[in-house]
Amino acid sequence: MRRPHRSSFPHALKRVDCVGVLLTRREGAREEILLVWNADWKVPGWSLPGGAREPGESLEATAVREAWEETGLHVEVGSLLDLYEIIGLGGRIHLVVYTFRGREIGGSLAADGGCEPAGDGVTRACWFSLEEARRIPEMRRLLGELTRSGGATYSVDDHLCAATMEKREAS
Repeated sequence: MRRPHRSSFPHALKRVDCVGVLLTRREGAREEILLVWNADWKVPGWSLPGGAREPGESLEATAVREAWEETGLHVEVGSLLDLYEIIGLGGRIHLVVYTFRGREIGGSLAADGGCEPAGDGVTRACWFSLEEARRIPEMRRLLGELTRSGGATYSVDDHLCAATMEKREAS
């Protein structure tokens, strides 16, 4: 029996827990999803509202805080939709992203990202149709998984394992 693969040097990785909040609404027959523009990413792009958990903060509290900071909306956190891990991001990070369903319960949309404490990061928040959102590269995996699955999904992208396998194949 083969042992499960363990990534090389997992002890050297810093774990970072993040959350995303999937907020949807109906506009007539059209279902929409709220996305935010992350101007401070290495390659700027659209994502669900969300961000990193602070020390001592629950995942639910992180989701509520991040949704408000990035959109101006108060949300109620629902069920876990997706768990996604990236092991070896940049060779240093073990990123774990928890995506929850959310429901708007108050506030007003700050379309310019004006609720961000530092004034950087998210610069826009916009409603997109599901069809439009599926065409955004950063959203394809999550929205594709949710379409195919009735329940929560899990996936892992092991950068360290892939790099180790590539080295083995090259030698």
